Amino acid sequence: MNFEMTLESFVTMLEHRDTYTGGHSQRVATYCRMIAQEMNCSDKDCDLIYRAGILHDIGKVSTPDAILRLN
Repeated sequence: MNFEMTLESFVTMLEHRDTYTGGHSQRVATYCRMIAQEMNCSDKDCDLIYRAGILHDIGKVSTPDAILRLN
Protein backbone atom coordinates (compact mmCIF):
# COMPACT_ATOMS: atom_id res chain seq x y z
CA MET A 1 0.00 0.00 0.00
CA ASN A 2 2.78 2.48 0.87
CA PHE A 3 4.49 1.68 -2.42
CA GLU A 4 1.30 2.45 -4.36
CA MET A 5 0.88 5.73 -2.46
CA THR A 6 4.48 6.64 -3.31
CA LEU A 7 3.83 5.99 -6.99
CA GLU A 8 0.73 8.17 -6.91
CA SER A 9 2.75 10.90 -5.18
CA PHE A 10 5.29 10.80 -8.01
CA VAL A 11 2.50 11.12 -10.57
CA THR A 12 1.04 14.09 -8.71
CA MET A 13 4.48 15.70 -8.54
CA LEU A 14 4.97 15.19 -12.29
CA GLU A 15 1.59 16.67 -13.12
CA HIS A 16 2.34 19.73 -11.01
CA ARG A 17 5.66 20.05 -12.82
CA ASP A 18 4.10 19.87 -16.27
CA THR A 19 0.36 20.49 -16.11
CA TYR A 20 0.10 20.43 -19.91
CA THR A 21 0.25 16.64 -19.78
CA GLY A 22 -2.22 16.18 -16.91
CA GLY A 23 -3.43 12.59 -16.71
CA HIS A 24 -0.84 11.49 -19.28
CA SER A 25 1.07 9.11 -16.99
CA GLN A 26 -2.14 7.43 -15.85
CA ARG A 27 -3.30 6.95 -19.46
CA VAL A 28 0.07 5.55 -20.54
CA ALA A 29 0.08 3.13 -17.60
CA THR A 30 -3.45 1.97 -18.37
CA TYR A 31 -2.63 1.39 -22.04
CA CYS A 32 0.55 -0.47 -21.09
CA ARG A 33 -1.43 -2.78 -18.81
CA MET A 34 -4.02 -3.40 -21.53
CA ILE A 35 -1.32 -4.28 -24.06
CA ALA A 36 0.39 -6.59 -21.56
CA GLN A 37 -2.93 -8.35 -20.89
CA GLU A 38 -3.49 -8.81 -24.62
CA MET A 39 -0.01 -10.34 -24.79
CA ASN A 40 -1.11 -12.81 -22.08
CA CYS A 41 1.39 -11.57 -19.53
CA SER A 42 0.89 -12.77 -15.97
CA ASP A 43 -1.05 -10.57 -13.55
CA LYS A 44 2.21 -9.88 -11.71
CA ASP A 45 3.91 -8.74 -14.91
CA CYS A 46 0.90 -6.61 -15.88
CA ASP A 47 1.13 -4.84 -12.52
CA LEU A 48 4.86 -4.28 -12.97
CA ILE A 49 4.32 -2.91 -16.49
CA TYR A 50 1.58 -0.61 -15.18
CA ARG A 51 3.96 0.77 -12.56
CA ALA A 52 6.63 1.35 -15.18
CA GLY A 53 4.07 3.24 -17.27
CA ILE A 54 3.21 5.46 -14.30
CA LEU A 55 6.89 6.36 -13.87
CA HIS A 56 7.91 6.69 -17.52
CA ASP A 57 8.21 10.50 -17.31
CA ILE A 58 9.94 10.67 -13.91
CA GLY A 59 12.91 12.46 -15.50
CA LYS A 60 10.72 15.53 -15.97
CA VAL A 61 11.03 16.24 -12.25
CA SER A 62 14.57 17.52 -12.68
CA THR A 63 14.35 18.77 -16.28
CA PRO A 64 14.57 22.57 -16.52
CA ASP A 65 11.47 24.47 -17.66
CA ALA A 66 13.41 25.87 -20.61
CA ILE A 67 13.73 22.35 -22.01
CA LEU A 68 10.27 21.10 -21.09
CA ARG A 69 8.54 24.03 -22.69
CA LEU A 70 10.45 24.29 -25.99
CA ASN A 71 8.20 25.47 -28.79
